[in-house]
Amino acid sequence: MTFRDPKKHPQPGDVLRRFGSTRYVTDVASKASGTLISVYFNAGTPDSQKSNVNIGTWRSWANADCEVLLRDDTNGDTSAPHMYIATHRCGGLVASSWDDPGYEAENRQNCRDWLSRGYAVAKIIVREATPPLPWCECIRREEATEKTTA
Repeated sequence: MTFRDPKKHPQPGDVLRRFGSTRYVTDVASKASGTLISVYFNAGTPDSQKSNVNIGTWRSWANADCEVLLRDDTNGDTSAPHMYIATHRCGGLVASSWDDPGYEAENRQNCRDWLSRGYAVAKIIVREATPPLPWCECIRREEATEKTTA
């Protein structure tokens, strides 16, 4: 399973952090061919003043030291249900929660918890007839091993 890398290919909704500085991607500019040229972001909080940099500067800032806090793959589509998911390094699903109104604080906490455990966190669209993500068998094996050795 391949995932888009927000460090190289940012989209609105992505959140990245490096050395205590958090950037919330609000928009991107592209050539007609689709090549990214600029990234617009808020630094600090989602409501802070908007800044922009060219894609080369963005990629330089978002190097190996940069942590992806949230990868947003919803592309602004509000007609389909959205879900936050945590995936293991193998690509399997570890946990999920629906992006329902009124649960914003709970979802932010879930995302922080998943990140603290080392999982990749994304916001996705769940269209009707979307095949479910496979659950992570690595985690299940690790949990089973922990229970038998305890």
